Amino acid sequence: MDDGQPWVVEVDGPDPPPVLRGVPVPGRWEAYALSPDRRWIAGVAVRGNARAGRRENRLYAVRAGSRTARLLDLRGDRGAPRILRWSPDSRRILFARRIGYGGSINADGVGLCDIAPEGGPARDLVPALWGPESAGILGNSEIAFSPDGKRLLLVQGRDRWEVTNKRLVCRDYATNRLLWMSEPGVAATQPAWSPDGKRVAYIACPDPRHLLDEPDATPSRRIAQQHLHVRDADGGNVLALARNPKFREEKPRWEG
Repeated sequence: MDDGQPWVVEVDGPDPPPVLRGVPVPGRWEAYALSPDRRWIAGVAVRGNARAGRRENRLYAVRAGSRTARLLDLRGDRGAPRILRWSPDSRRILFARRIGYGGSINADGVGLCDIAPEGGPARDLVPALWGPESAGILGNSEIAFSPDGKRLLLVQGRDRWEVTNKRLVCRDYATNRLLWMSEPGVAATQPAWSPDGKRVAYIACPDPRHLLDEPDATPSRRIAQQHLHVRDADGGNVLALARNPKFREEKPRWEG
């Protein structure tokens, strides 16, 4: 479990997992995730071969106990979908919008979308374009729903290194209105909500300019400067909790 969200399960081998056995799809199941209420299974099926230019990934939703997979219409070219998680109320599937199937081209970040398991249009939460609001969704550790499920913390900013061009943004999940939660000049990642939803913990390091534009800068030097910060959920009252140059912090988690 990851902040209350079931982990996405990668399927190893050609045989379908037990929860999807007997649910026919073109190709084979690649990954799946149970909804928090256990009423749905979101799954990605793959067929073809990427090297031959014929690979296809498709996103499906299966109602628990059913033997029919509903192909979700992603409305146009949404790249190769990768399931990230369900919304806490089990009403939406969050997925990464990858560009093709290459690893390197997607290492700098991907777009984020969601869709209802019953079908309908997909919604773009984060664009997959270059710019200050561009994608930077590197994995589940960069996505955090508030305890009430109404707000979504994300890491945005294109780059494969987490120590440059990364800012925290809080999005109202219903309207997608955003509030920047970290300032320019700081690379902020690994957000975590407090249990009461009033504060946010995250890891940050100085980022005065892009890593490649700073003389003598290296990812390891930036990583050594990563420290724990806490701020109010409205973006105010930031507090650096640790500044010992001999240590760094990572993966903040709240207790209680």
